[in-house]
Order: sequence, then structure tokens, then C-alpha cells
Amino acid sequence: MANESVVFSQDGPVATLLLNRPEKLNALDEGMREGLSAALSTLAHDPVLRVGIITGAGRAFCAGGDIDRMRELKETHQSATFRRYIEAGHELVRKIRRLPKLVVACVNGPAAGAGMNLALACDLRIASESATFTQAFLRIGLHPDWGGTFLLPRLIGIGRAIEMFILGEPLNAAEANRLGLVNFLVPQPGRGARVAHSVAEAGALRKARNQVGPDDAARGRRPNEVFRLRRLQRRLARFSRKAPAQLQGNLLEVISYQLSVKPVSRSVLTDN
Repeated sequence: MANESVVFSQDGPVATLLLNRPEKLNALDEGMREGLSAALSTLAHDPVLRVGIITGAGRAFCAGGDIDRMRELKETHQSATFRRYIEAGHELVRKIRRLPKLVVACVNGPAAGAGMNLALACDLRIASESATFTQAFLRIGLHPDWGGTFLLPRLIGIGRAIEMFILGEPLNAAEANRLGLVNFLVPQPGRGARVAHSVAEAGALRKARNQVGPDDAARGRRPNEVFRLRRLQRRLARFSRKAPAQLQGNLLEVISYQLSVKPVSRSVLTDN
């Protein structure tokens, strides 16, 4: 199965979903979102497939949303199309998290904004040494989307997540691995597929974990955890709208909130 922006291929029990806009650093446009959704459906329903790999063509994993396309939609007042554009990203994250097969992000280069959060939605992240991770939203006046404010604190803790959201500085692969954001660090991008094949050859792979999405409380997730993370989302939304002159006071407000919440920890897998 092929799509202009996403190429689907299969090697035994492993499917590869290749983000294929290298000239745009694999920025997410409507075609790529539709292609990813179709490829994930194929992965979910094919009984032979056990693991899906999401990776990028060229030197980047994914640069996030296609800013030129978003600017075009805004300037031409296509608000309904822009809303569908955003909602499609949210649905892709939910689709990955609900998938009965394992999804592995092989991060072969920069993963920024929605591209980083796409990787966070996957069950495992394998990064080459050239990979970087950036929450670039606030730097360009956007609120973090694609599940980032939900997923990132669960991987590296509330405090480091806030730091990444506010400062927008890239995190290199070695540091991401140390923090637990990355499960395996490999010297070259191609080595990630070998790790994914090893995972596919393991025992039972049907995922047994909590699903995530906007209705977490209804699924039995702890109310305090949901409340705290949604509170963080609201504060980041307000923070992203503030003028530079108000930056310092609001930064202190966010840090004060950070200190009142116990970070969520997780086990770290390492590639020995």
C-alpha cells in the first residue's frame, strides 16, 4: 500500500510506516495524516502483523505540523478545514494508543512539535544518535497538541516536561535516553528496525495497558492525575497567549504549580 506522503511496507510480522515528505522534513499535512490513519487501520486488522514501525524518510523523523499549510488555512479563513486538520492529529494519537498491536517509533533525526508527540504516542521509541526531540509550540505561538501535555509528563515527570514546553530547546538522543523518553539508543537509523524485529519475535504482544485520550476518567484513570494534567494544559494555553513583558511572572506561576505536583515516574528500558 502506498500513499504520496506515507509508504506502507511489510517484512514478515513487521510493518513499516514511512513518513515520506523529506523535502519538508516530513511535516504533517492532510495527506500524511490520512495516509497514517489508513496504514494504522491496515496494521490493526492484518492478523500476520504484530508490530508497526513509524519512521521518517531523509534526515528527519518529523518536523511537526506543516506550518506553511496552517498559515494558508488561517490567511484564507478556512476555519472549518483548520479545525479538521487539528482534530485529525488528535484522532491519530488516540488510534495509536488504542491499537491492539505494538507501535514503535524509530526516530532517525529531528522530531519536533507534533512530530515529537507522534513518537510519544508510540509504545516504544528507538532513537539514532542523530535524533533530537523538541517541543517547539510556544516558540511559534501555538499550544502543544497531539497529546503532548498528556504523554510527556508521564515519561519524564511534570517538571522536565514543563521545562521542555516553555523553553522549547532540543533534547539530544543521549539525554532523552537517560531521562527515559527513549527506550533504545542505536548508532545508526537502520539499526532501529532490527530492534523492532526482535520485539516482534517476542511472546504475546497484544497490548495490555491503559488507553489514553480525552475521556480518561471514564476509563478508570485516577481523577487527581487527570485533573493535574488538564490543569497543566490550561496553564500552558494561557502562557502561550501572554505578551513577552509578562513572561517572568507567568513563568513563576507555572514553576509554582510544578512544585505542587509529584512527578509521574516510569521504568526505563535500556539497550545493553
